Amino acid sequence: MLPFPVSFFVLTWAVLGLAIPTPGGVGGYHAAVAYALAGFYAVPKNTAAALALTSHVISFAPITVLGLVFLVAGGFSLKTLTDEPARDAS
Repeated sequence: MLPFPVSFFVLTWAVLGLAIPTPGGVGGYHAAVAYALAGFYAVPKNTAAALALTSHVISFAPITVLGLVFLVAGGFSLKTLTDEPARDAS
């Protein structure tokens, strides 16, 4: 187990990974987190990659689920959000 201050260092790398443009916006976060853990703290590469994917799911899934719940609770659907608004005839 790594000491608590390591989380701040890894978080800094995660933010840098998000800021770097990647094709399709995929992989920058994961690569940065895995690099910080494997490169600086000798965490095995497979473990570092698994942690990067797991931390992404843990931070992304609840927000997405809550967003969909509030979308439905507000009376919207993904289809109504993509429809063009009605224009006035006047």
